[in-house]
Amino acid sequence: MKYKILISVLFLLTLASALVYYYIPTANIAESGFIAISSVMSGETDSLYKKADKVIEFKFPDDYGAHDEYKLEWWYFTGNLRSSEGKSFGYQFTIFRNALSPSELDIESGLASNQVYFAHIGISDIDAAQHHHFEKFARGNGKLAGSSFDPLNIFVENWSISGDYDNNDYLKPTFNINSEIDGNEIQLNLKPIKDMVLHGNNGLSPKSNEPGNASYYYSFTRIATEGTIKIRGKSYNVEGSSWMDREWSTSALSENQVGWDWFSIQLDNHEELMLFRLRDSINNTNFAKGTFISSNGDCRHISQEELLISPLRTHKLQSGTVYPNEWNLNIPSLDLDLNVKVRFPEQEMKLTVKYYEGSINVEGNYRNQKISGKGFVELTGY
Repeated sequence: MKYKILISVLFLLTLASALVYYYIPTANIAESGFIAISSVMSGETDSLYKKADKVIEFKFPDDYGAHDEYKLEWWYFTGNLRSSEGKSFGYQFTIFRNALSPSELDIESGLASNQVYFAHIGISDIDAAQHHHFEKFARGNGKLAGSSFDPLNIFVENWSISGDYDNNDYLKPTFNINSEIDGNEIQLNLKPIKDMVLHGNNGLSPKSNEPGNASYYYSFTRIATEGTIKIRGKSYNVEGSSWMDREWSTSALSENQVGWDWFSIQLDNHEELMLFRLRDSINNTNFAKGTFISSNGDCRHISQEELLISPLRTHKLQSGTVYPNEWNLNIPSLDLDLNVKVRFPEQEMKLTVKYYEGSINVEGNYRNQKISGKGFVELTGY
């Protein structure tokens, strides 16, 4: 349930009028002029687009590509990696698509498009406690940005997600992530170890109790990863494990939801968790869901009544924003109790939209046995 949908809405509100008629070159946006997520959420145009309001049959490879009839979508990767020298890194690589209008533009221009693509990358240098983050954007023109599913290729200029289908099996893709900016790179090869997971009701993932406020959502929750991370011109050969989220929707937060805490967790016993809570104006849980993936790939969906997400500590970052940095995650029905901590506090994405995307450590108890793991947390609305 990645609520990147909201981030993309906010970003486009600042760019839409110019991008429809003129070409704006790909750019790295300065760390200023942040937009507050809750301040511009509107559903005025939702009726012009299709909604995630019923269970559908997913079709592959088609559903690796874009769904232009919906307003919002993203291709999202995070992971925890180690270099051959033993250094630890976390990374995020995400490409977003946002529709500016529900139909193609009637404009005599080879650059005109009703779609905008943009991308975020983040690299957490765990040992140095430093976080590096960048963004790019371009209109959905075949030469600038776009998406295809066969061959698999989603790109914003020279930042791309590409891939192959092993033995023509469309449910077994091998992904490649490529990006470079100012001496910083993420170049990774990713091969899913476990099968695809459909969240919610066969991939229909509710965002609130309001009808139609949902997304179509699937994940690869454990992906063998190897490649290169470069920071300020210094390269590291790395390997480890990644997580991939794929989601499309037209919905937005309801009026009484101001932000969310979202977790992807890979436990050392080869099981995974996706958990989220949406918060109200006083940071109480407004809506919560989750998915537990067993070691053999079986899924169990977790209801709000089963799930307790309790922030334990907070930290004021250099930007002045106060985020939680430690939580208790308790699911009594699974006999699972976890303590989650960010690996270092300063992992904020200070881009056009400011939010938190950080690597986490996990320790706790599962069926009266000690358990540990790693993952990622996303925080918005703080």
